[in-house]
Amino acid sequence: MCNASCRMQCTSPVVPLYRIIIPKSSTETVPRPDGYKAIFCYALVMTNILIVDDQASFRRQLRRLLELAGMNVIAEAGDMVEAKKMVREFQPDLAVVDVMLPGTNGIDGTPQLKALSDSLRVILISAYQDFHDAAKEVGAERFVSKGDLDLETVRVWVVDQEEKEPEEEVQDEK
Repeated sequence: MCNASCRMQCTSPVVPLYRIIIPKSSTETVPRPDGYKAIFCYALVMTNILIVDDQASFRRQLRRLLELAGMNVIAEAGDMVEAKKMVREFQPDLAVVDVMLPGTNGIDGTPQLKALSDSLRVILISAYQDFHDAAKEVGAERFVSKGDLDLETVRVWVVDQEEKEPEEEVQDEK
C-alpha cells in the first residue's frame, strides 16, 4: 500500500523501482544530508493476466475491468489450444479461464495450463453453474460466477498474488 514517500491518496500496492538523485532545486523530493534530494519512483505491482473465453465481447469487458483494477492483460485466447500457446509465450501470473470453452473445457484444461508454468494461478469463471468443487479438484485457485465479477472481486486477486509471492532474502556481501 502507499507509504509516506508517496503523496497520492491511493490504496494500490506499490514497490520501489529506482532512486534518482537530482539537484536540490526540485520540490517533490526527499532531502538528503549531502545537499541533494532523492526522488523515489514507485510502480504498481502488476499482475500479468491471460484471459481465456470464447466470447470476444466478454473478453473485452473483462479486460477493461482487470485493467481498471491495476492488472496487465498480456494475452487473450478463445480456446484451450490458443491458451496453451499464450502461456508458453507470455508466462502470465494468472489465467482467468471460462469453464465452457469449445474443444477442451476450462475444467479439463486447467491442469494442462498449470503443467506449462509452475507458478501460474488459474481462476475459473462461468455464467452457467457453480463449479467451486471442480475448480479445487483440478488445481484452480477459485471459481467465480461471471455475474459476481466486479472491481472489488478482481482486486482481491492482486492481494492473493502478493501473499503467495515468497519474500526475497537480502544477503550482505562481505
